[in-house]
Amino acid sequence: TDAKDTKADQAEFEEAKAELDTLRERARRVYEAHEQHAQERMWRAMQQLPEDLHEEAIASKPEKVPEPLLFHNRYRREIFRSLTVYDQRRLQVFHNLMYVRYPHSQEKQRNPERFWIPETQVVSRQREAAMAKKNIKRK
Repeated sequence: TDAKDTKADQAEFEEAKAELDTLRERARRVYEAHEQHAQERMWRAMQQLPEDLHEEAIASKPEKVPEPLLFHNRYRREIFRSLTVYDQRRLQVFHNLMYVRYPHSQEKQRNPERFWIPETQVVSRQREAAMAKKNIKRK
């Protein structure tokens, strides 16, 4: 409170604050109700999925999204126009570093089968950490 504030100013502030708190609480309740409703609809939709189509869904390959509809193709010009020259340069440096650090990513897009590992060879992170600890203790 400021020394220049009068009792009327303080009362007006308290009234406005109480009104804002009421509006905030109402908005929070509406949001929570909306989220709860969305979550219920999601679970209901999942429960209604037919079980007999599960194998078919796994076996079928997903359809590719047409190139013109992909986000980066559709909004590329708008995004780049909104960037400053400095931000464009930073983005280019980022792309260069990503290519240097992960040169295999383009090969993985072209030929993903080369990067698949049979389930028998997959090692969990916990098991991998345990094996690493054992190797450290042996030395």
